[in-house]
Amino acid sequence: MKTSAISVIIPTYNRASLISRAINSVLVQLEPDDELIVVNDGSTDNTDEVVGRFGSKLRYVKTSNAGAGAARNRGIREATRPLVAFLDSDDEWMPDHLLLLRNVIIARTDLLFCFSNFTTRFNDGNVRRFALETQSERELDWHEIMGSARPISSFMTLPAGVVDCLCYEGTNLYRSQCCTSYVSVDTIIVRRSEAGENLKFAEDTTTAEEWECGARLARAGKGAYLHCESTMVHHHSGTQLTDLDLFDLATARLKIMERVWGIDQEFLQQHGDFYRARVREERLIRAERFLLRGKAHDARLELSKIENAPQIYMFMSKFPGWITKFLLDSRRAIKSVFK
Repeated sequence: MKTSAISVIIPTYNRASLISRAINSVLVQLEPDDELIVVNDGSTDNTDEVVGRFGSKLRYVKTSNAGAGAARNRGIREATRPLVAFLDSDDEWMPDHLLLLRNVIIARTDLLFCFSNFTTRFNDGNVRRFALETQSERELDWHEIMGSARPISSFMTLPAGVVDCLCYEGTNLYRSQCCTSYVSVDTIIVRRSEAGENLKFAEDTTTAEEWECGARLARAGKGAYLHCESTMVHHHSGTQLTDLDLFDLATARLKIMERVWGIDQEFLQQHGDFYRARVREERLIRAERFLLRGKAHDARLELSKIENAPQIYMFMSKFPGWITKFLLDSRRAIKSVFK
């Protein structure tokens, strides 16, 4: 088996109407030694029938419903190739995705993983280019997030059809990941054996499971970001992880932060104030959402864990929950009228 062989993992749950697009975008890019593994996370629609049409072109694994993180982890356990890549079942790879990432990681034996940017297509047909750039309220500074940059043509021969782009690398990503997830699971390729237990997604959160994996990989070895788009992410009417409530996201982030950066004594010695400020941000989001839900008692408990909690939050948490909810809902309604 070639050291460049790849196991591609597609987790899916009730996306029978969408998964064929994802599978086809992978199959046309596979080489003879590669494999495609589809993990059905307890779907109740006709996913069996749709995936069955592809026959021996892929390996099909069925599990009970346990979430995207568990499905990806099952795919990793099933994987037999030296390299691993992922694609969500409602998205698709652009034509040169695997060609680009495979050649980069072959040329750069010092890399544990590399990833790229993506395009987002919305229901109305509008397209958002370089979507990682527009997920933040500010333009991303990849020199700050990653480190230094150089063209990929400086360390490899460009395959036919692949356009040159900048490759950012360095030691900054692990700290940067504590702010938000910059590593898109749809765009990553990883050395499976070298990553070991670090190639693992959270299974006990309702969202952000890929954030933990990206953080652990960034701590374990050198990563690189390719400043190009190689994946198309589709927004559709079905349920998507990005639709989850801010409370769930903050809860997941807190859990992941505490067990990744929160137990890393070397990181805390260098960046303790930064870490504590990040934890404070997520706790404030939880406290605010408790207040909006009229759960004043829960808000007070959350605020008790925050040093120098905002006085307005402390004041509002002293009212019965229904009063707090009414005041906040009224304030939001007034603000929307006078926008």
